[in-house]
Amino acid sequence: GCAALLAPLTRPAAAQPVQADTTTPPPPNPRRSEPEPEPQAKPQQTPPPKANSTRNAAGQAGQRAAGAGGGAEAGLSGGAQTATADPGREAKLRNVWGSKIRARIERRKRYPSGATGKAQVVLRLTVARDGRLLDHRIAKSSGNAVFDQAALAAVARAGKFPPAPKKLQAGQIRLSLPISFTR
Repeated sequence: GCAALLAPLTRPAAAQPVQADTTTPPPPNPRRSEPEPEPQAKPQQTPPPKANSTRNAAGQAGQRAAGAGGGAEAGLSGGAQTATADPGREAKLRNVWGSKIRARIERRKRYPSGATGKAQVVLRLTVARDGRLLDHRIAKSSGNAVFDQAALAAVARAGKFPPAPKKLQAGQIRLSLPISFTR
């Protein structure tokens, strides 16, 4: 959410993948609603989502993809999950996909000619499973229209994005991407 976007951005020593915003809890496991009479029953194999703590979510928002400037937060929108889905695996697949999308935009980012200084623009993107850009807008302006337009131009130059991993159940991904410009 907003708290993650306002977290200070730090540059980790090693490149890390885009982290998922898992503020939407996974659907309940139908086995939970039924009492398990046998103490020998299998324990639930799905680990709880790790990004639900405020501290962890804020820290993840500041992490950077390989070769990327700025952090990213990836979240699902409109993706159907079944009760048998592994939330940990889903989050990992979303992170991998989000990192690929971010890297594609970063490779097409250009520092605007005639501009000076540093700036950061936060873009909000929605990408379909097949890599089509469904929606994009400026979520937070840099305060300078030249940098804002340069961020949007990087998305336009990116063209079609990589498709979702085959095992990902989500129908689309919604990303909040800070795009940093420095000389």
